[in-house]
Amino acid sequence: MKERDSLENVMHHLAVVTNKSRAEVIQFYNEVMGLPMVDEKMNRSDDLLYFELAINLQLEVLLTRDELNDCKAPANRNAGFAHFSFTVADVYKWYDMVKDAGLEVIYELQEIPELKIVTFLFRDPFDAVWEVMQDM
Repeated sequence: MKERDSLENVMHHLAVVTNKSRAEVIQFYNEVMGLPMVDEKMNRSDDLLYFELAINLQLEVLLTRDELNDCKAPANRNAGFAHFSFTVADVYKWYDMVKDAGLEVIYELQEIPELKIVTFLFRDPFDAVWEVMQDM
């Protein structure tokens, strides 16, 4: 069998597509989630904002635009995306931060002994689902 690179050597970025404003994107990912913005590019008519993730993986947010450079709804893409999942040192602190930011918690904070984790899920302002977990 041919040996292949491990995923850690292949994966480049995660992408989020949104029609929200640049300011809303930066406010959420930088100010609420604490991800430093590390780059900004143009891709044809769309803006690309890059935020550094703690695992040396960039989060790419595609701001979709129409011909007049106004925000537009993204094309119907059925990519099968479910959610982001991150392990943190203090899941209770993150839960409070998410609630304080007024974000929708869609799976309340709970212990899952079978998986040896404490976890919750929330929806961000751009409709992406995030799971935040802590090892027990």
